[in-house]
Amino acid sequence: IGQEVQVRVTSVDVGTGKMSLSMKEESQPREPDDLSAFEGIASDQWLTGKVVGTPQFGAFVEVTAPDRNAKAQGLVHITQIQDG
Repeated sequence: IGQEVQVRVTSVDVGTGKMSLSMKEESQPREPDDLSAFEGIASDQWLTGKVVGTPQFGAFVEVTAPDRNAKAQGLVHITQIQDG
């Protein structure tokens, strides 16, 4: 509290009195991952992944499909994270 920061205005809704700000540079949206290699994987099959980001609401994890070289990122919501 009280820290001075640089922000950008990303949207303004005068009707509701709300304004959205961002502290990040504007970036180009990335190409969506091809998830077809992950279709049909049973929910009881465990994959090894690498944590690539940790927002307050969870962790973004990059995984490789078990039978292909395909990689994709997914979100593990904070309610699905086990300690240890």
